[in-house]
Amino acid sequence: MSERVHQDYSPAVRRGTTLTFPALIRSIMKRDWHGHEHIPRSGGVIEGECLIFYPEGTATRDPALWPMVAKTGVARLALGAGVPVIPVAQWGTQDILRYGTKNLHVIPRHMVKMAAGPPVDLSAYEGEPLNRDVLRAATSTIMADITGLLARLRGETPPQSPYDPAAARRASRQAAQKTRQNEPGGQDPEPAAGRDPAPGAPDGDEPRKATPA
Repeated sequence: MSERVHQDYSPAVRRGTTLTFPALIRSIMKRDWHGHEHIPRSGGVIEGECLIFYPEGTATRDPALWPMVAKTGVARLALGAGVPVIPVAQWGTQDILRYGTKNLHVIPRHMVKMAAGPPVDLSAYEGEPLNRDVLRAATSTIMADITGLLARLRGETPPQSPYDPAAARRASRQAAQKTRQNEPGGQDPEPAAGRDPAPGAPDGDEPRKATPA
């Protein structure tokens, strides 16, 4: 059971949600106030209710706006509850309001296209334990169908592998470290004033010893 099951939110948050969100979204938000684990246990999706998932959990960080590596929540729910996943893709909203900006462009009008596909084939994972590998593989299958729909809407060929923000951050850090190493002074081109070199430094200097007052 989630640690947030017994967590509650302030009346101001509840009131703001009541005034801001439509009834359907408000209903989902009220259930979410009491934790995430209750969603598959409620039986709603098993009884035919629809639950909208944004598998990535946020807007894509792919520079070309293709779907990126997603989280495994949608696969966990689908496989755990035995319900289908209907892939949906959309294209065009980025011309109206780009993620991370406040510049709304409604004139001239922009075309927004959406497409829904058949249920994702997850039969290869039925009966399998919901471990990390299975969930990752099922999530990749779901995202491949979504990417295929988006490719049709865009009329373009998607990348062979989805953008991975974590891998991109690691590559950026490694590149920055390599740049520092190639600069004069080695790994630390701007050492802090008065800091002693580490023992066994490449230049062979011994650690500086404090002199008695």
